[in-house]
Amino acid sequence: MPMASVNGIKLYYEVTGSGYPLLFSHEFAGDYRSWEPQVRYFSRRYQVITYNARGYPPSEVPEDINAYSQEQAADDIVGLMRHLSIAQAHLVGLSMGGYAVLHFGLRYPTLARSLVVAGCGYGSVASERQRFQQDSGQVAQRIERDGMRAMAAVYANARTTACGVRVRRVATASAGPDPHCHWGRGRTVPGAGHLYEAHDSYGGPTGYPQERSHHQH
Repeated sequence: MPMASVNGIKLYYEVTGSGYPLLFSHEFAGDYRSWEPQVRYFSRRYQVITYNARGYPPSEVPEDINAYSQEQAADDIVGLMRHLSIAQAHLVGLSMGGYAVLHFGLRYPTLARSLVVAGCGYGSVASERQRFQQDSGQVAQRIERDGMRAMAAVYANARTTACGVRVRRVATASAGPDPHCHWGRGRTVPGAGHLYEAHDSYGGPTGYPQERSHHQH
């Protein structure tokens, strides 16, 4: 099982294909397996890297809540790249992973060839920050109390599309008998969603995909 020693913990990762490095960072309700369709396609031309963030087994689950933050998530990407001897890469992130990738670009712009940031922005509006923090605390408590299997149904409840089913399937599959499977996620939530005003530091190519309404064609 490939593990990278990164910032005092071990991160699980997979590398597929060869070519210019292309790194994917997963969403809160997913893990490295969420990128399977992208891996199959892009590994034809790129060296595709997927990994499980800290708190997502088989990556290690730190017990200290202070070990989870957006800054730490960005630093973990740097550590993984160094472990793989990658000087620069294209980076793609979704939701929680989108924030990690965006912070990576802001803090380490010379390491990013390009960024694709999708579903990112929660908690960054100053007027909504307090409510976001309250909601995050409630989600964290529910995950620690009920586990990720219960939360998987909540995540998919409002979405009957294939995407919603995919989220539920991945979240449920990753919620094994080990309590760390949901304990780490519970610790991840409070440290997410802090961007604030630092948004002009990265000058490279950045894509911000938006979800299209089912009414659009």
